[in-house]
Amino acid sequence: IAMGKVLFNYHPFTYISATFGASYSINENDISYTNDSTFRFNPEYVGSNRLQAFAQLFWDINDLQRITADLNFNITTQDSTDKQLTYVPTVQFATNYHHYFTKEFGTIIGAKYIGNRYADFANSIELDGYFDITFRAEYYFAESLGAFVNLENIFNQEIYIWNGYKQRGIFAQLGVLYTF
Repeated sequence: IAMGKVLFNYHPFTYISATFGASYSINENDISYTNDSTFRFNPEYVGSNRLQAFAQLFWDINDLQRITADLNFNITTQDSTDKQLTYVPTVQFATNYHHYFTKEFGTIIGAKYIGNRYADFANSIELDGYFDITFRAEYYFAESLGAFVNLENIFNQEIYIWNGYKQRGIFAQLGVLYTF
């Protein structure tokens, strides 16, 4: 029902940029999920308050290298209680290192952290936070045609995104890129 957002963009040089901000919202029907004893998910609409503070950084080290980073802090409450909304982590962080060896070939190494979150309204079922390390390589044969290989969960961790549902282990993907 009510929402506010503040942004601050800092761009001192052409090769570095940072955005900082915060948002606050009061919702009458915010969707939240719980699951029953058979691990079926039930969407429920609850009143909520959400406060988010965030930062984003872009740093072009040179023409061939770039670092990006995102940091989010989330404070949520359901209705007028001090209980957190389900599946909303308090802390999220992601960073990527982009390296282009040539105009045609580049790689991206990424790390993501998702903090602890709750799987029920009583906040009695807590899912552990996790790190996910990724790798991507792209090669362009022409300006609009390329191929990629993508690896996720490189260290094959046991990651539970939802209560009772484990994310796949190490995952590899091959594909073709076509832009028009």
